[in-house]
Amino acid sequence: MTRINEQVLGQLKQASIATIISRYQASEEASKLLEPTLTPRQAVSVLLKADLERDAIQLVAHGLAVMNAIRWGLQVVKALWGESR
Repeated sequence: MTRINEQVLGQLKQASIATIISRYQASEEASKLLEPTLTPRQAVSVLLKADLERDAIQLVAHGLAVMNAIRWGLQVVKALWGESR
């Protein structure tokens, strides 16, 4: 189950992922797939199709404004906590 939905993708305002990928170290597999000119939505799609959900989550988290990233992280943890019960 992916933790990335349309609501969170809509919060990514960058025209391309160039600035996002400069903020964190993507996995080797993800680095091979990501082009700086991709939009955040395109990049997430590419990563999820390659079964690289962790990289997609990191890309989204680094692209969100800080408070939005924290809020999203809390929502994910709450959802996971509910699933594990």
